[in-house]
Amino acid sequence: MKMIKNLALFLSMAFVFSAFSACDSETSSSVLNSGSSSSSSSNTGEEKYVYPTDNFTAWATPASGDGGEYSRFECEQGYYQINVPANREVFYSFSIPSAGQYALYSLDSAAGVTATRYDATGHYINYDGEEADALANGTFYSRVNCSLKYYSAQWRATYGFKAETATTVNVRFVWIAEPLHEPETVVTNVTAKEIVGVAADGKVGKTAIPVPYTSEYFFDKDCELAFTPIGGGEPVYKKGFYRLGTPEKKGEVIYVAITSAPERMFDKTFATIQYEGNNLLLPTGTAENGDHLMNNYVDFIMNNGGLVDNENGGEPVEGDSTKLCYQNVTNKDGMFPVNEELYQFLNFYVKKNAPPMIEESVSPAAYWLAPCYHYAEVDEGTKGYPIALQTGDTSVIVEENRYVYCTIKGTGSYVLSCNTTGASVAINGIAYNAPFTITLKAEDIKEIIVGFPNATPASGTAILTLTKVQDEAN
Repeated sequence: MKMIKNLALFLSMAFVFSAFSACDSETSSSVLNSGSSSSSSSNTGEEKYVYPTDNFTAWATPASGDGGEYSRFECEQGYYQINVPANREVFYSFSIPSAGQYALYSLDSAAGVTATRYDATGHYINYDGEEADALANGTFYSRVNCSLKYYSAQWRATYGFKAETATTVNVRFVWIAEPLHEPETVVTNVTAKEIVGVAADGKVGKTAIPVPYTSEYFFDKDCELAFTPIGGGEPVYKKGFYRLGTPEKKGEVIYVAITSAPERMFDKTFATIQYEGNNLLLPTGTAENGDHLMNNYVDFIMNNGGLVDNENGGEPVEGDSTKLCYQNVTNKDGMFPVNEELYQFLNFYVKKNAPPMIEESVSPAAYWLAPCYHYAEVDEGTKGYPIALQTGDTSVIVEENRYVYCTIKGTGSYVLSCNTTGASVAINGIAYNAPFTITLKAEDIKEIIVGFPNATPASGTAILTLTKVQDEAN
């Protein structure tokens, strides 16, 4: 059950009540029609304060109870005279015959009386309640919604009345409108629509490097790229991709890492993060009726529906290599050029999951670039573009009297070892001469430099072996 919250206190209406006579069931002729046109409308177009136009019939009597917290006066729709003791809250519960919107309002001035609606069961009251709106003419008004989702014969609108001085307040509890729509979660299963084949590899001599967050970029509808059909065949062509630069000065095409780990996001891949939770179910907005909209991108990215074999240790089930999904069409670097549907996916993703350890100066509008790369000619192994050491063996070729820079992409602990005679590895300025084996944390590494300073000639190929360590749970 939900309450229409924070109704405005403003009331511009002609609403006059005659004085009530003695409090008994014979006084119906002295009570004017409690109906009136409503004062204002909510931002959904519904009237805030609705007063039914039928006439007073008779005072109703609670069916049971004594007004205590858990022995509340049991009531239903009707007119009631509420006897409010001094400085003690008295409780009333109102049952309803069907789902809908209901109102509790005072029939005449209720100065000094506070009416509060509580979420409650027969054995519990949430005292973080909601007071009725105090209106300009001294009356109060409380509106409550019971949707079809929550309606049952046991549903109650529970109110507490209190005042500093003992008094009687005349109220009505009544159906006023059909139930409000209860927001639901609406999931759309998204499939890839813009795939025509497997992405081409980067050109020889070019390396995929991260796109700077400060880059200019635009959607080039005329950018045409070649793709190889899944399963092979003659190249096919597709237009429309994001690229660096401006329409006047076009730069390289922007790629997103799908089956390779995007170093600025996580050490997993978009094709595997679903195995660790429902990470490809992304919120996309709210519908006009309040429904929560979600896109399910599992089939958009993955070739096996995100399924695992629980009888085989939770291993992923075998996928369909012919399925039109992005897991099946990346190039050798695990990349695919960013088209419009990938751009939309990335923006939904980073809106839910902002890139970790991102600088405050980076605009949220650029977050989608976190897993993105472009191909450029770089001198791999230089300080600006260190070689990323992979788990297992990596051969690092060092020219005479030169040094090679390396790094570890990922997080957590690793064991690094080298048995190459004459090789020396400096980690954060501390030199380790081969053979050596050390344990280190990727997050702590600022610089890894490989060389042969004590060899003649001062060159060679160093074999570095990297092993991921399973971090102990905290």
